[in-house]
Order: sequence, then C-alpha cells, then structure tokens
Amino acid sequence: MIDDPYLDVEVDPWVLKNVPGHRDRAALQRAEDEFASDRIARLDAAPLHSEYDWPLLADIHRWIFDGIYSWAGERRSVGISKDGGAFTPAQQLPRQLDEFFDELTRVDHRDDRDSYLADIAYLYERLNHLHPFREGNGRAQRAFWELYCADQGRPVDWTRLDKAENDTACAAGGRGDLRPLRAMFARLID
Repeated sequence: MIDDPYLDVEVDPWVLKNVPGHRDRAALQRAEDEFASDRIARLDAAPLHSEYDWPLLADIHRWIFDGIYSWAGERRSVGISKDGGAFTPAQQLPRQLDEFFDELTRVDHRDDRDSYLADIAYLYERLNHLHPFREGNGRAQRAFWELYCADQGRPVDWTRLDKAENDTACAAGGRGDLRPLRAMFARLID
C-alpha cells in the first residue's frame, strides 16, 4: 500500500487528488498544464508577497496550481524522488527552507556576469534540491527565479529553456557539478 496522502489510490495509485476530480493521469496532466500555463502567463496579476522568501514561493505555487490541487502553496509532508534521486526529506524542509532564504538574502550579486551566473546556478540547484511541494516545483521555481532575476536587472528568458538540458543540468548540480547550470543560465540570462 502506498502511504502518500496526496494520491487518490482508490482511483489510480499514481493520480494525485485534484480539485477537478480527474481520475486518470493523462487527463490530470492536460488540465494541470493548461491551468498552470494560463496562470503563469498572468503572474503579474497574482497577489504575491513582496519579499523573496518562503511566503512568496508559496504564493507563486498557490497561484499557479490552486485550481488543480487543494494543497497548492503548502509544503509537502511526504518524501519524493525523481529518477532514483531523493529530494530533501519532508521533516527537514522547514529548517532547510529557512536556511535557503537566509542565504538568498545574504548573496552579494556582484556586477560581473560570471559571478552572477555562478550565484544563480548555485541558488537554483539549492532550491531545486529542496523541492518543497508535492508537485509543480519546476514551474513555481522558474516563476520565482523569473521575478528575482528581473528585480536584479538580469531577466531570464525561460522560452529558451530546453527541458532535457535543464534535467541534465539539475542532475549534475545534485552531484555537485554546477557547470551545466551555469552554462544553461548563460544562455537564458541576457
């Protein structure tokens, strides 16, 4: 038996409980993609917290997914993994998120591009490893970094993102090699 309160195991052991009531993964994925794409396109209309902290990231996630998941914007309470690699254990998230956002406020974004790219690659990997939500982490994090980088005067163009490149770069970052993430951001940030 799968012990994950987010799953609707009576319907399908791999379908997340969802607001629209979709009972199969394909229908849920289509609804999630459509809803999230619309919300991301209208992010400037979202009522968001003004500081770059946990409440802002939670607000972003809630805005993007509240029509799909009742738990949108809430920290996950279960362990999750991808391709055999585990993300931060759920019980460690409160402390790890506090540490991450404290670190984010202390980063001195120097004027030179290389230092900025190194900082963003490191911070992106740290937040990605936390993966604080049960689903939708990538889209919420990209929206967060889009706002953050724009405020730093260095907008990121996610339309140039290649999913395979992102997945490979994140996997390398998880092993401690940030070079692929720096190269990815060098293409995405003008």
